[in-house]
Amino acid sequence: MRNRLVGVVVVTVLCIPGAAQAATVVGQSPPQGGTSSTCQASAEFVQLEVGNGPSYEIPSPGGVVTEVQTFGDVSDVGTQLAIRIYTRQDALQFTPVFDSGIQTVAAGLNRFPVRFSVGGGERLGVRSPPGPALVYCSHGVLLGDTSAFKQPPADLGVPTTYGATNTRRVDAAAVVEPDSDGDGYGDETQDGCRFQATAGAPCDLAVAIDKGPKKKARSSKATFRFSSVAGGLAFECRLDKKRYRACESPLTLRRLKDRKHRFRVRGVDPSGIGGPSDQHRWRVVD
Repeated sequence: MRNRLVGVVVVTVLCIPGAAQAATVVGQSPPQGGTSSTCQASAEFVQLEVGNGPSYEIPSPGGVVTEVQTFGDVSDVGTQLAIRIYTRQDALQFTPVFDSGIQTVAAGLNRFPVRFSVGGGERLGVRSPPGPALVYCSHGVLLGDTSAFKQPPADLGVPTTYGATNTRRVDAAAVVEPDSDGDGYGDETQDGCRFQATAGAPCDLAVAIDKGPKKKARSSKATFRFSSVAGGLAFECRLDKKRYRACESPLTLRRLKDRKHRFRVRGVDPSGIGGPSDQHRWRVVD
C-alpha cells in the first residue's frame, strides 16, 4: 500500500519484543588480579577509584539495574553479602540508595536478579552481614584501587560520612539496562515494550521510528523506516500539520521545503483507534 502523504511511503514491520541498546556491566566480577581480602563482619565498602580496570560508576544517563553479581571460590561457598548502590555527596560522604538484600554465595559467578532505577554517577559497593569475617567481598592490593569503609552499614537513604580508605577492589558488578520509556523496567529483559511507559506491560499499539534523516539534511527527500512490536498493526503517518493518513514502511517523502519538519507515525488497531506516536524532527537546508 502506498501513502499519499507528500510522496511514497514504505514501512517494514519488525516484531522484535524488547529490542534495545546493549546493557552495561558496571564493576568487576570476578576480579582480575590481586589477592583475597578478608572483610569484617557487619561492615560495608563503597568503591572510590580503580587504578587499572573496570569502572564502578554508573554511566550517564543511568537506567535500571536488572542483575547484581559476585564471584565465589570453594572457600566462599555459603558465605553471604549484599550489593549496594550509592549516590556520592562529596569525597567520603555517600548515601546508600539500593540494597540487594543478603545473598548466599556459591562457587563461580553468582547472578542475582533485581530491579532498581539508577542515575549516572552512582557507585557500587558491598555489605556484609553480622557474623564471622568473610573472604569474598574484595580483592587487594591493586595499584590505584581504593574503597571507603564503614562499620556498621549505613541506613538506606541517609547521607553518611565513611571512614579511612582501603586499598581494595570490591567483588561486585551490576548489570545496567537502558530504560527508554522511563517506566522503571530494563529494556532488554524486564520490559515488554520499550516504546510506551506502561510498567512492564507488553506492547499493543506502540511503534518506533528506526531510521530517518539527519537533523540537518540537504535533500528534499526523506526516507523513514518504522516498526511495531505487536504484529498485525496498520500504520498512519503525519507530516508537519497535515492529517494522519495510512502508510507503510519504508516511507519516502518528496518535494520537502527548506525549513524545519516533523514526521509522526502511530499504530492503528482494527477498529481504527490510534495508539501513541513516535516522532522525528529535522531541518532541510540549502
